[in-house]
Amino acid sequence: MKQSEKKAINCRCVWIFLTFILLLILGISNVSAEVATVTDAKHAGQNWLNYIVFQNGSWNGAVSPQLMDGEEIIFEDQILGYYFPVNPTGYMVVSR
Repeated sequence: MKQSEKKAINCRCVWIFLTFILLLILGISNVSAEVATVTDAKHAGQNWLNYIVFQNGSWNGAVSPQLMDGEEIIFEDQILGYYFPVNPTGYMVVSR
């Protein structure tokens, strides 16, 4: 392979890489996020509770624990997360 052919291949690789990076950056810039609602947090908490029972067989001895209605955890007028009591025992904190 000649030296000029190697340079052409390297140049194509660089252009492909730069195009990939550009497309990646443009794709990421279109991503949006939302703040979790109390309903979202309760759903995530219930999923975690189900996972713990599945893995360990119980939640602190309870084989069918239930996540109760939650309360907001607020600091300086900002909602930081949610506190959920677990029936019959325990609690869970889910961040916002």
